[in-house]
Amino acid sequence: MAPEVILWTDPQRAALATRLLQAMENDIRLIGVGGPRGGDTVELCQAYGLSPLDDLRQLLVECPANYLLLASVRGVDPKLLHLALQQGMTILALEPTSAGFDQIVPTKAAQGDGRLFGIPSFMLSPAWIKAGETHDILGPIRLISFESVGPAADQSLHARLAEAWQVVSRFAGVPESIDCSLVGPLSEIPEDPRLVAGHLAAHARLPRGGTAQITLSDQCRTTSRRLHVIGDQGRLLMTDLTYQLFGEDGQQLEEAALDLPATGPEASRTTFIQLAAAQWRRLIHHPDQTPWHLPSTQDQANNLGCQLASLLSARTNQPENPVRMASLVQM
Repeated sequence: MAPEVILWTDPQRAALATRLLQAMENDIRLIGVGGPRGGDTVELCQAYGLSPLDDLRQLLVECPANYLLLASVRGVDPKLLHLALQQGMTILALEPTSAGFDQIVPTKAAQGDGRLFGIPSFMLSPAWIKAGETHDILGPIRLISFESVGPAADQSLHARLAEAWQVVSRFAGVPESIDCSLVGPLSEIPEDPRLVAGHLAAHARLPRGGTAQITLSDQCRTTSRRLHVIGDQGRLLMTDLTYQLFGEDGQQLEEAALDLPATGPEASRTTFIQLAAAQWRRLIHHPDQTPWHLPSTQDQANNLGCQLASLLSARTNQPENPVRMASLVQM
């Protein structure tokens, strides 16, 4: 029997959630929908014959399910996400669950089998999984370049920023300093990461003599993610579906070009939704195979420190220290 799913969304992300549910077809069964009422949220409920709830606690109590699909840019009470994890639910978040240190939610429940994943994660992509531990043979990392662009309707700039620093930290730890600029439709750079939009570029100094650069935008028509890592002993080029690994002598050691399963109404083209659906199916069929470690509370605090340091740097036009930002609040 297909696993049961409940959805918490807002009008801003209801259309995206609908596309993902349609792409999953018969792999899941939607049993409950909740969120602030209005617009696309009401239409989504009508399409599935469900009555919308505007209370997440009520949704969790009345509709216990295998999965909670979290599609909200507004955030939710972290205590309720704790409750979902303790009930054994797997939370799939299309947007970051925290924009402040007081909102950080453990990715695994202290009790129960619940887990929290962000999808579609670059570190759950087919190419990342196929590459496996080849990431670890590059030697000391000297340069990391990560690009993530696409439309805001697919993924917010906040989500792209959080993932970019997660990828950087996976290879080289927390940056020592971040120098960032943000341009685009905003008249002022906000303090809340959920409110950022436009084109963002950042340069970071890494521990042990490395450097990183990220290029992000939520103003492009199509989604694209690219990673380039240069180490003393090799070089890695990667997208969601391809990777190339080169040795110290420049010879190509491995390569792969992968496809996503051709299912759902958007099967004719590779899309953000196809990536999310493929990762969800993997979690359904291989629930115990997590291809990368679930970030700890401290990992999340460090990542949030990187996000806030980026925005502060964009406002001050000066490099900022993400470790100091994270240490300002006792976890």
